[in-house]
Amino acid sequence: MAFMIEYNYYIICGDNYMKKTLSFILIFIIICSFASPVSANIDKVAASTYYLVAPDTGSVLAEKNCSGNLDPGDFSKIMTAILAIEKLDKDSYLAFSSDSLSFKNNFGNIMAVKEGYSINVYQHLQNMLLLFSDASANQLAISISGNKDNFVNEMNKKALALDMKSTTFTSPSGFGAEGGTTTVYDLVKLAKYAMELPLFAEISATDLFYVNINGEEKKFSSRNHLISKYTYSGYTYKASAGIMPSYFKDNANFIAYADKNSSKLIAVVVNSPSDSNLTVYRDVINLLNFGYNNFHYNIICREGEIIDQIPVIGGKTDTVTLQCDSSVRAPLPNGYDHELLEITVRKNQEKVRAPIKKGTILGYADYKYGSNHIATIPLVADRDIKFSILSFIHDTIFGSINTTFLFIVILLIFIWCMLSAKSKAQKAKRAKKRREIIAKIDKERK
Repeated sequence: MAFMIEYNYYIICGDNYMKKTLSFILIFIIICSFASPVSANIDKVAASTYYLVAPDTGSVLAEKNCSGNLDPGDFSKIMTAILAIEKLDKDSYLAFSSDSLSFKNNFGNIMAVKEGYSINVYQHLQNMLLLFSDASANQLAISISGNKDNFVNEMNKKALALDMKSTTFTSPSGFGAEGGTTTVYDLVKLAKYAMELPLFAEISATDLFYVNINGEEKKFSSRNHLISKYTYSGYTYKASAGIMPSYFKDNANFIAYADKNSSKLIAVVVNSPSDSNLTVYRDVINLLNFGYNNFHYNIICREGEIIDQIPVIGGKTDTVTLQCDSSVRAPLPNGYDHELLEITVRKNQEKVRAPIKKGTILGYADYKYGSNHIATIPLVADRDIKFSILSFIHDTIFGSINTTFLFIVILLIFIWCMLSAKSKAQKAKRAKKRREIIAKIDKERK
């Protein structure tokens, strides 16, 4: 090592510019090799299950063994946070009760609080989402619903509202009750909804925060090492925007949300080894790097781009054009072939009735690249179409009748009218002749 230091010193301090440059590059490469704990090789992901998706479009970039069920664990706290944000004032203070301090998780009380200690809802959310506190999860639940059982019912109602049909929560914190279940796909729905709440996203991305506990201000750093620079800084991920891990005795799960140059990804890893090497973080970083290194966001549909059209009933125009309401970007493999991008249109109805308002969603376009689903984009009416009574009569009465049948009916009516007219004429002629005969007879009698 001493020899290498002296050798580098000699090269750097020498007069040869080329040698200086080469030495600098060598040192830079050595430093970088130690600075990065993981590569972008997806084969190095140790978790038995993983899922990588672009939340804006639903594009799946990587997937492995995602069909099974799993224990929601600490991820239950995400749902608790959602309900707390939607139902409580973030500035209101909640004191810890004895019931809230009953927990089994080792992270249940990192923030050293006791019964009667009071912090506001915002700080309870920080305690729960950044330090994984069971105590704050329980207290938020009790404050919202009166007790934890009632709150669990609220959690499961919200899960159904978010279309998390395979999820059942059994406690506000995820621990202390058996029987909870969820899926990777439902966790993505949960994370996407949570990160769309500005307060949740703000807290989830927090690195360092301060809390006044019983008159003493204390400093805490997030236990999400992708975010925190103060714990295991070697795992800090620059693009990480939040969410959290869930630890069990023998394994660890993780939901990560990343945003790099407005290209968003959600990574879920399940059953990573729970070890001192923080393998779960290596897995998440490998998965995110795989996404950002092998896929590039491309515009697949531009604002105003015409995709299809639908016939209109009772409108001043016969059809309405379906178009993209706004430009949509989706991740596609590097060097993708545009010719392999397939579009399938799903119309809400085969025909639509006027009036129609511009921007009304009338269908969806499903984009596929090869065998992979890339995005589902709503298609909207390109203009206002006003109602027309004449068009309505034509479309609903005459337009619904078979043309051939209508022709035959009209022809028969015409023939009937002609025959009726001829018959009337013949009757009138006979009647006239009869009158003439009667008149002639009367004249002869006279």
